[in-house]
Amino acid sequence: MSDGRRDGRTAPDPVDWATARRVALLVAGRDPLSSSYLGSSLRSDFETATVEAEDLVAEFTGLRAGAGDGGRPRPT
Repeated sequence: MSDGRRDGRTAPDPVDWATARRVALLVAGRDPLSSSYLGSSLRSDFETATVEAEDLVAEFTGLRAGAGDGGRPRPT
């Protein structure tokens, strides 16, 4: 039975976790603009676009987002 080892050694971790963490914090971190007037405007624009997208999908597919389930996406 093989456990993926060669010569009794384990394979090196294919992920550089320190780099992955730095990238994740950079990409998913909070944007300083989110608390400015621009963030408020973007939230409003996102809400409008989401409603329009839901209507277009429902019109095309006949499927509707769950009513009253609070499942509408929210920007963070």
